[in-house]
Amino acid sequence: MMNLVVGDPAQDVTFEAVGMDGLPVTLLAGQVFVADSSIATLDGLRLRARAQGSTALTIRIGDRLAYAAVHTYERALSPEGIRPGQHLAVPLHISGGEMLRWRLSASAEGYYVAMLPEHDNQPLPRFVIVGASCVPALDAHSFFCLAQHGASVTVYHPQQIDPKQELAGSLAVWRQSWK
Repeated sequence: MMNLVVGDPAQDVTFEAVGMDGLPVTLLAGQVFVADSSIATLDGLRLRARAQGSTALTIRIGDRLAYAAVHTYERALSPEGIRPGQHLAVPLHISGGEMLRWRLSASAEGYYVAMLPEHDNQPLPRFVIVGASCVPALDAHSFFCLAQHGASVTVYHPQQIDPKQELAGSLAVWRQSWK
């Protein structure tokens, strides 16, 4: 899965091809497609978000296909009031001891909640979700959740990280839609 924020720089589409001998193959000929170019577009092997939403990325090399989900988020000041099908990203800069909290509406639709990095190899703000049943998603910084009445997400600066170091990232929230 790739998560992009509208207005951010394009991201490299990364993948690894492995030959029949189990070794990486570096010289490849193939095609990369985006299913919905109104959501994201390709410039070579760099993917740029155009509008909030979801689409698919297809990589074809020879007779092999690989797929990845692409979720693009619109910048917002808060995830509160997010509608089904909407993707929002709240940019954050958190100092030591700081905590921010937002309510999530109770919903039969699930939420995907993740912390997206502002820069590579930088510690991220942490978050906790209360009043929701959550399972880990693809990495340590993302979850799929079903929110109950009174659910909230709190972003904070962990005590084990130097309180003088400001942490930056974006809280990405996608309220899924079953329509």
